[in-house]
Amino acid sequence: MENHPTPPLRGDPPPRWEGKRPSPKRPALPRLGWTSQTLYPRGTVFSQRGLFLAGEAEGGELKISSRKELEEWLKSLPPEQGQRVAAAIAARAALRVACLADAYRMHKVFPLGDLSTLMFVTFSLAAVVRAATQYPNRANELRDSAESIIRDSLSLPGFTNPVGVNVRDCTVSAARSALYVPAPDIFTGWAGFCAASIEYATFAAANAAAASTQTFFAEAVVAARDDAAKLIWASVAGDLSYFASGSAPKALASKPLWPDGEPPWARDLRVSLRFALPPQNDWQVWFDWYDRRLAGVSDPEEVELVFATVPESERAKGPAAANRWIRDRLEELQKEALSQQPAASWDFFISYSTHDEADAREVAAVIEQAGYSTFAQFKDMATGNNFVREMQAGLDDSGRVIALYSPNYEKSDHCQAEWSAAYNSDPSGRQRKLIPLLLRPTALNPLARQIVYKSLVGLSKEQRGVAILEAIAPKPAKRDVTQIRAELAETASPQPALNDTNQLDAGPNKVFDKPFVDQDLVELPYIQRTLIKTIRRALPPNAPKILDSALRSYDEELQERGLQPIIGILKALASALEKEIESIKATEPELLGVGNADLFESFLENHGLLVTHFPLKNEEKFADIPIDETEATGDALIQPIAEVSEKMQEMVQVGLATQNIGKITENSAQFAKDIAPLPPDIAASDPGSRHVTLKRRYVLGTLGFLVALYNILGSTASILATEQGAALFQAVGKAIEELSKFLI
Repeated sequence: MENHPTPPLRGDPPPRWEGKRPSPKRPALPRLGWTSQTLYPRGTVFSQRGLFLAGEAEGGELKISSRKELEEWLKSLPPEQGQRVAAAIAARAALRVACLADAYRMHKVFPLGDLSTLMFVTFSLAAVVRAATQYPNRANELRDSAESIIRDSLSLPGFTNPVGVNVRDCTVSAARSALYVPAPDIFTGWAGFCAASIEYATFAAANAAAASTQTFFAEAVVAARDDAAKLIWASVAGDLSYFASGSAPKALASKPLWPDGEPPWARDLRVSLRFALPPQNDWQVWFDWYDRRLAGVSDPEEVELVFATVPESERAKGPAAANRWIRDRLEELQKEALSQQPAASWDFFISYSTHDEADAREVAAVIEQAGYSTFAQFKDMATGNNFVREMQAGLDDSGRVIALYSPNYEKSDHCQAEWSAAYNSDPSGRQRKLIPLLLRPTALNPLARQIVYKSLVGLSKEQRGVAILEAIAPKPAKRDVTQIRAELAETASPQPALNDTNQLDAGPNKVFDKPFVDQDLVELPYIQRTLIKTIRRALPPNAPKILDSALRSYDEELQERGLQPIIGILKALASALEKEIESIKATEPELLGVGNADLFESFLENHGLLVTHFPLKNEEKFADIPIDETEATGDALIQPIAEVSEKMQEMVQVGLATQNIGKITENSAQFAKDIAPLPPDIAASDPGSRHVTLKRRYVLGTLGFLVALYNILGSTASILATEQGAALFQAVGKAIEELSKFLI
């Protein structure tokens, strides 16, 4: 690559902080360098496959394989066209690396405030660049914002983090390419800034991928670095090919950022960043914004400009105040839009795989017979029409989206694009714009697993019709505490009961834990138990205790009940494991190792498939009952169930309760201790969110179990007449009152 000087940083960067020192028995992790010069020598060609475009001149293809060639190619275009192309390419490069700031290592070295400032600068400048490519007529206004943010970025302290440096410099160069913010003696013109932005993006991706390898083998680190660099150039090649086909630069903003999907190392660092930044500072507005960029979903101009034009007076107060300003402005725009929005042409857009057309026709018929209108490919898209344009028009003109989950749906790119558009229009689920219906047991992707669906699996035609209408019904009216308790008790899993000898016992919910049995369900318990055995053997001694205890409890439940486990217990355990694994990836990614991390991923994917064999009626209830997670913490969460567990053990000792229910309450008490210290989930910051978080699931599930248990105790005179039974009855009643305080 050409030897262009790099933008000035504040002093020489210190030696890179490497996190925990490797064991003396292992070779040290190779240093990844600090700046573009030391990470890779100038002259290195990152893309071994180069960039290939259909050339306009005779002679076939145009090959671009270095920064110099990219800069020269851009300059060969007419100036106005060239600058727009350069700006669009640089903007997308900056967006691809915006979340790669290696949050774990930076957080260990610098105060959280410095990481927050870096990320606000990165996000807001990326938003400015994106807006500049979308709305050239706003250039002067956006230039003022860019100049101010660039000044903020260059005043940040010197980082001991190469990714942080390169992410910042990538976005700064992209802004200078898009708006040509003057910078004397550094590069020349928008073409140079664009090429620099791509180069910095390459350095950031290479370092980020290398840091995510979780290995100390130099060959693996170098391979990860090279593959990431090639991926950036390949993505740029895709962008350039789009222009070469005659498309306008502005249209590129509606394309997904990564042609073949977000790479795993980028996804992991984005997740770690979510954990590193405090949710109470309204970072969710930026993560939602970034998710839409990943999916290629465009926002209206007024929304794009909210992120790009945060007043300098608000930025001066710090990221929390600036994010709050964005949140408040978005809420104002949403209220304005709702007040002015014309009625949708269709009530529901039916998103389905063509392999499931028969099911889609059935769903449409049920909905239309109830008096609603539907848009569906089988009846509203004429043969020969542009599918993507017709689909987008249908989505835009429909009030809500019904997604028909199946294995074919998960495999379909078009279905996933429709799903992403619906999800991004209502990430919290507050407006119920996305209504998933499960047609067949399906291994859902991690994000889809977080959204509560209505299962049609194993139902008769009449039952499916009822379930479909339940799914699209308006949000239930606010219920009082007594009604909520009764509903939770009905769907409780585990469900307390009296056994044949009049002892207290507990087991699967007889109505809602009945599985749909197929070959997958027959095999999955064995597969899960095998994975658990392998994972537990490989867990390091310093792994969080909850990993081993949750895996052991999951294994015991499958061993004892086979194809009909207490699904509420499995859901709670898997939810805790998933949250803990995400936390480990964010804080100590080397702890598990690559192999065990992959096994955990397989375990969670199989768990997702396993639970789709069950109705999960309680999850539907949980989605509509928010709790105050800031209150569900410490002794307020631990003590009530601990007292119930203590009294239940006394019942077991005198033969009034089985060992089984004693173990269930004991495990529940330990689980409360494990999750009580956890901060509120990001999704819990919105009280209207329908995301079932770990604490929400535990509190509501435990409350339902306790109410059902209280009802049994109160109606069983032979138990209530004993000293132990009366003490348990009192402890359960007290626990119900305490947990009910968390309800909003």
